Amino acid sequence: MVASALAELCAGTKSTQSDNRETQSTLSSGSADINAELIDENPPAPSRDEATASQPPIQSLYQITPLRSLRSQRLDDAAIRRGPSDLISRKMLSIRDAEVLVNNYLQRTDHYLYGIASEYASLENLRQASPLLLTAILTVAALQSPDGQQQYRVCYPKLRRLIADFLFSAVVILEDLRGLCIACFWLSDISWSILGLAIRRAVKLKLPKYFSMAVEYLKPELSPSVSDQLARRLIDGVRLWYLLYVRDQHLAILYGRRSILRDGEEIQNWMLCLAVWRGSITDIRILSQVALLQILRSIPEIFGQDSKRRVPTLLKSQLDAFNQQLDLWVTHWLGISQNHLIIGTYPSKAITLHHHFSKLLVSSHVFRGIGPDPSQDPLPTKSQDLAAVAINSAKSVVELTVTDPDLIDAYIGIPHSYHTMIAFACSFLMKVATK
Repeated sequence: MVASALAELCAGTKSTQSDNRETQSTLSSGSADINAELIDENPPAPSRDEATASQPPIQSLYQITPLRSLRSQRLDDAAIRRGPSDLISRKMLSIRDAEVLVNNYLQRTDHYLYGIASEYASLENLRQASPLLLTAILTVAALQSPDGQQQYRVCYPKLRRLIADFLFSAVVILEDLRGLCIACFWLSDISWSILGLAIRRAVKLKLPKYFSMAVEYLKPELSPSVSDQLARRLIDGVRLWYLLYVRDQHLAILYGRRSILRDGEEIQNWMLCLAVWRGSITDIRILSQVALLQILRSIPEIFGQDSKRRVPTLLKSQLDAFNQQLDLWVTHWLGISQNHLIIGTYPSKAITLHHHFSKLLVSSHVFRGIGPDPSQDPLPTKSQDLAAVAINSAKSVVELTVTDPDLIDAYIGIPHSYHTMIAFACSFLMKVATK
């Protein structure tokens, strides 16, 4: 009995020792796996900027630790090419339907967003470029198609899932940002949310620095030595950054919120784009918006964003000054605007429409804080000329929208900010007429 018990105890001790060794081996293996995931065993050599004393603090911490989570990934769109894993490969959308949607977008709609996807000629090109870009195009095209409701129900949830994945993706390519930019301009229910994401990732991709690089490398005396691929990449990066700036200012105006981006060097010196690489019709259209929004972004800084707060009569001269700047703006850009091969005179018509939008936005400030009873709270006599400018601008918006053939033809394809401002003009006229 005793011998038997001792034998069992010894066997149990040996078994326990064996289990402990296995457990320690497993823990060591697991620890090694975790360390491999968390720590760079062969950290990259510091760049010229990182080797200096003036570097971001987080870079110093990475060089000491070196934890992977601290390292800013090199987001090079040429380094990663994803195989097609999209709505088509998952049998959620047929190739025929996808081709129709893509062709509709590329042949027409894309030109209203300054040809942001113009380098892609087919569905297959887009499938190889980025699932996010492809799905954004499919979603917008389905939204604009008269019989695209079922396709939109398929594409839209997939786009949201891709955007959610993009939020935590370690690596981002330029094509992904194009997709987010397209979604920002047309999908009003998610535009504000994904704009902030797009801006943060664009900053990580160093898009704001593309401007200074383009100005440096594309000078006439240096341009022959710069490859066409590099020149195109730099210009595309500058254009995309400007579009994110434009959309940021648009949404700040539409929602009455603060904009995210400030006027950095690349915004303040936009005219160098035309001087250095002799901007095309696309650049003229984008830069006209940048110049306009530089004027409009100063308005909330002076008058605030509280629509119930009365504008002091003393500040009327400021509103007059803004209107004068807008008149100079429209004269300049209409003078250099050019017709488009696909959308005709739309670029000039859009400049005129934005002029009316902007003067309505500026002049309507005199109605802020006015009570519902005009007999008890009348509009100040000094503000009546601005009130007339606001009314005439709103009427011009409506008349252009319903009578101009180029704008009528463009109405389905234009981004949703146009629709919002047209609705604002109509609502403004109704309120003025009734009150």
